Amino acid sequence: MNVVSNQLIHWTKTLPDILTNTTLSQSVEIHGGRMRSIFVFNISLDTKAEANFYQLNFVCNNIRQRPFYGYMDDKKRYLSFQNFSVRMKLFIGSMENSFTKWLHVDFPNNNLKSNNTLNSSGSQLASFNDPNFISKDKVAQMLTKTENLNQIARISCELEIFGSLVEIDERIRLRTERLHKDFEDLSFPGSLSFPLSKSHYKHIEGGQSRDCDVKFVSANLKNSVQANKFLLAAQSPVLRQMLFETDMVEKWTGLITVPDETSFTALKTFVTLAQSEGVLSKYFQGDVQHFLEVLSFAHKYQVDRVVDICIMIVMAVQNISLTIEDALKLHSAGELYNIPDFTARAFQWMKWKSETSQGKAEVLAYLKTSGAEFILDFCYFLL
Repeated sequence: MNVVSNQLIHWTKTLPDILTNTTLSQSVEIHGGRMRSIFVFNISLDTKAEANFYQLNFVCNNIRQRPFYGYMDDKKRYLSFQNFSVRMKLFIGSMENSFTKWLHVDFPNNNLKSNNTLNSSGSQLASFNDPNFISKDKVAQMLTKTENLNQIARISCELEIFGSLVEIDERIRLRTERLHKDFEDLSFPGSLSFPLSKSHYKHIEGGQSRDCDVKFVSANLKNSVQANKFLLAAQSPVLRQMLFETDMVEKWTGLITVPDETSFTALKTFVTLAQSEGVLSKYFQGDVQHFLEVLSFAHKYQVDRVVDICIMIVMAVQNISLTIEDALKLHSAGELYNIPDFTARAFQWMKWKSETSQGKAEVLAYLKTSGAEFILDFCYFLL
C-alpha cells in the first residue's frame, strides 16, 4: 500500500433531502491518468417506527477505470482512502435550524466486497452506520421553530468530505462507466486551500497594506511568529478587539505575548490557516497532538473557521495511526471545547482497538484505572 504523494481530497455537496437514499459519484485520476477511479457514495438517513433515532448509513464503493492511452493497465492496483472524515450539517425545516456532526470512516483496504445492487456498483471499500445519528425528539424540537408549522418536514444536508488517497495492491474488477463530478472539488495538489470569502473582510474597512504586521512573541522574547493583523482581525473577534477596537497595549506595540511553553510550531500553523495561506500536505501526517494544539489557539481567539479545519483533519486520521494517548487527548479536548464528536471518536477507536488481538489488554488496563464517569460514558457508547 502506497500513499499517493500530495493527494488530499476536499469535496462538498448540498443534498436537498437526505431522507431519501442518495447516490453521489466523484471521478478521481492521479499521475496524469495512470490511475483512475470513480468513488460512489450511498448515503441515507433512515428511521423505523419503533426507533427513537434516525440511523445514518454511509457506504463507499470503487469503480476502477481504465487508465488513459499510453499507460499500462495495472489490474492489481486501485485507489482508496487512508484517512477520511465526513461533516454532515443538517438543516431541519428551515436554514436557521441546523445540526452538525463529524464522522470518521475507517477504510480497511484489505477486504474488498462486490457490491452490485440497484443503488450501487463496483467494489465496496468501506461502510459506516450510526444508529443514533440524531434523535426524533431533537428533530421535532427544531421543526417547532419553523415559521410554517404545516410544511412537510424535509431534512437537507451540507456534506463535506476530507481524506488522503492511497494506492492498494490488490486485484479489482475493471469497469467502464461515465465520469461523474457530483461534488464541488476544493482539492488542490500539494496543499489544502481554504480561501476567505468576502464576508470574512466585513469587519475591516479602510485598512492599509503598510504597518499591518503583528507578532506573537514568547514572554522571554526567544520565539516569535509574524502575522497580518488585518487578516487575523477579519476572522477573530478577540484579535479584532485587541488590535483595533480597544485601547490595549497590543494595538500600540504590535506584539501579542504568549506563554513561554507555547508550541510555536502549532501557533505558526494556526496563523497560516487563519490567514488562508493553506496548509501544505506535509503538515497532515496524522499528527493529532499538533492539530489539537492548533485547535487550542483557534478556540482561544474564536476563529471558528480554523476550529472546523482542525476537527476535519483530526477526525480523518485512521485507526491504525492513533494510540491510546491520542484517544485520551481527543476525549479531553472533546470535554474541554464541547466537541462531542471528539468524544465519540475516542470511544470509536477504543472499541476498534479492543477488538484487535493485542489491543484488548491495553484498553482494559486503562479502563481499570479510569474514573467511573468515563467507564459509564464508554459503556453507553457501546450500547
